[in-house]
Amino acid sequence: MVEDARAQQYEELKEKTTVLIGNEAPDLPGGDLMVSQGFYHQWVILPDGTASGKGTDEGVPGANGDPTPAFLGTDTEMVDHADRTPLFTESRDFVDIENLQHWLEVGRDTGGWVPFANDCNTTVEEAINASSPGYPQRGPDGDIHYDKVMRPDGSLHEPAFYPPWVTPPEPPSSERDAD
Repeated sequence: MVEDARAQQYEELKEKTTVLIGNEAPDLPGGDLMVSQGFYHQWVILPDGTASGKGTDEGVPGANGDPTPAFLGTDTEMVDHADRTPLFTESRDFVDIENLQHWLEVGRDTGGWVPFANDCNTTVEEAINASSPGYPQRGPDGDIHYDKVMRPDGSLHEPAFYPPWVTPPEPPSSERDAD
């Protein structure tokens, strides 16, 4: 009976904290070749349908006449991807949606475009990993934290939830003594 209740709680939490990664053929010269090798243009789709990914001040790469990041180092930012239709999606479970929204904020500067180092795929992975309690986060002090999420500015925060495999931190002794 207890195991059934835990399984139900697990599934309910998973359902509320699952995001999708949209994948489509990159609108770049050689995009079809990239797809044949498993490389896609990616963005994040939240449970409410909000979608955001890397682009330029012209919008989504390849849309609206944008020639995609044409040059190494082209300035990029987060842009709305809600009107995109993915070829397929991948799901990621137990993501702190509230934290992820900071990473996906439309207009947030994401630096110069560098394929395989700072592109749509690396941006998606960085944002999701930083918003996943239990994923190792390196704090400003250099320590590794498994019980925190990280914002784009590098600051660490308490997650909105703890997945079943993450032990919440002990409250400071002053808080424990107050009980």
